[in-house]
Amino acid sequence: MAAFDAQLGARLLEWYGVAKREMPWRATLDPYLIWISEVILQQTRVQQGWAYYERFVVRFPTVDALAAATEDEVLKAWEGLGYYARARNLRQAAQAVVREHCGAFPQTASALMQLPGIGPYTARAIASLAFGESVAVVDGNVFRVLSRLFGDATPIDSSPARAHYQARADGLLGAHPPGEFNQAIMELGALVCTPRAPLCTQCPLRADCAAASAGNPLDYPVKQKKATRPTRLFDALWVRDAQGRIAVRQRPSSGTGVWRGLWELPNSEVAAFKKHSHERLRLRHAFSHYEMQLRILEVSASEYITAETDRWVSPAELRALAFGRAYTRAFEALLVPTLLS
Repeated sequence: MAAFDAQLGARLLEWYGVAKREMPWRATLDPYLIWISEVILQQTRVQQGWAYYERFVVRFPTVDALAAATEDEVLKAWEGLGYYARARNLRQAAQAVVREHCGAFPQTASALMQLPGIGPYTARAIASLAFGESVAVVDGNVFRVLSRLFGDATPIDSSPARAHYQARADGLLGAHPPGEFNQAIMELGALVCTPRAPLCTQCPLRADCAAASAGNPLDYPVKQKKATRPTRLFDALWVRDAQGRIAVRQRPSSGTGVWRGLWELPNSEVAAFKKHSHERLRLRHAFSHYEMQLRILEVSASEYITAETDRWVSPAELRALAFGRAYTRAFEALLVPTLLS
C-alpha cells in the first residue's frame, strides 16, 4: 500500500508542476498571507476570492496591522463574503499572535489550532505551506478526490468522515513535500476532479481511480440527506428624510447571530410595518440553517418613528459601513446609479 500511495503522489506532483495556476499566495512563505488566503478561499471561488484577498492584504498588510484594526474596519473589509464570525476570528487570532507570540506565527498545526478560529484544515495548510510540516490537508476538493479515487462511500458530512479521510490523505502524502502535495491535490479537485463534470481523461490518477474505472464518478462523494431549510420572512424599512438620508441601525456586537455588529435597515421578523408602506423589493438570502425572504417596504419619514439606535446616513456614507449581503444587494437595486457613480 505504501508503494502504491507513493506512486500516486509522485504522479500527482508531476501533473501539478505543469498544470498549477499562478496565484499571489502561492508565491510566498509568509504564514500571514497564506492564512488570509486560506480563510477567504473557504468562502468563495478563486476568481472571486482573489479580488477580496488583494483588497484585504492592502488594507491589512501584516498581522500587526490586522491586530490593530477595529472590528468595524475588519467587517467592512470582509463585507460580501459572509460567515462574519470568521472575520472576527481573524482579528482575534491576529491579536493573539501579536500578544502571545510577539507577532510570529506558531509553526506547527497543533500550536496553530490554539488560535481563535483556526481549525484542523487551516492549521495544516499554514503549517505545511509556510513551515514545511509534514501534515496533509482535507478540504472539499480533497474529500471529492479521495472518495472517488478509493470508491469510498463514507459520507463526507458524517461524524467519522474527518478522521477517516484524513488518514487516507496522510497515507498519500507520505514523504512527499507537504506544501506542494497539498496544493496539488486541492488543485486536482478544482481543475480536473470537479463536482459535476470531472475531466477523468485528463486526470493523472485515472488508472488507479475506482470511480473512473466503474464509470460512476458522480456517485461520489456521498452525503447524508439534509433536512429542508425553513423560510423566514423579514420586513425591512426603506426610509429617507428630506435630505435623502437613509435610516440604518447597527446590530449589537455581543450575543449570537451571523450578522452581529453589522449594519442593517430597521427590520422585524414579524410583518409589523404594513401600515403606510408599500413594497419596493423582495429578495432571498440563504443561511446555513434557514432561508431568509426579505421584503423592503418604503415608509415616508413623516410616518416613521425614529428609534434611539437609528442613524441617518447619505447614500455615499453607506459605503463606509458593513452590511450583510442581502442589504448590499438591496442597495444595489434601490440606489443605482447613486452608489455606483
